[in-house]
Amino acid sequence: MITINLLPAHRVRALRLRRRTRAWCLFGVAYILAIIALWSTYAAGSGVSTGMAEQISTAKTLLDSNERELEGLQKVLAEARNRVESAKAIVDHPDWSTLLEVLARTRGEDVALERLALAQRPDSVARPGDLPARGPWTLNVAGAAASHGAATQFVLRLERSGLFESVSLSETRERGGSGIAGTTALIDFTVVCTVPNRAPALPPPEGRP
Repeated sequence: MITINLLPAHRVRALRLRRRTRAWCLFGVAYILAIIALWSTYAAGSGVSTGMAEQISTAKTLLDSNERELEGLQKVLAEARNRVESAKAIVDHPDWSTLLEVLARTRGEDVALERLALAQRPDSVARPGDLPARGPWTLNVAGAAASHGAATQFVLRLERSGLFESVSLSETRERGGSGIAGTTALIDFTVVCTVPNRAPALPPPEGRP
């Protein structure tokens, strides 16, 4: 079974912002040292050339711009840290944002999702390395498709997503009435998916490498 890290997106953004903040701090310190060196040269001599004065002015302008951007990054980082702390407060409840993203990405225009039901399997037995109280889970997806083929293709796309241990089309029936995308009838369906303890790898969104 393929595995990946289902680290919530807000945590990934917080880590990236932290690295950027550190880089900007180092960049700002380097410019401050450069300005000090230039002013030391100015103080040691009787005057300063026009070119050096322009360099000092440019360095000051760039430093001010970097400081403003750094302040903005620090605010965003603080907000991200608050979200991380909130997530820690509910650590016993998994973050299912990745699962919802996969469902939205694989749905397609010929399928409408109407109900999702997620429950931990009663026969779950924890194995070494499994996260406690986090699976395996059973996800029931109920919806309507433009045809039996559309429902089947939705199941195949879920299987190819790599998120689920198993995916099965448990029920289909014709609803009738107005359909999807100009069709004259709807096919009600129910898909049962098993989410394992260890999260499998997710493929990149369509159109991305």
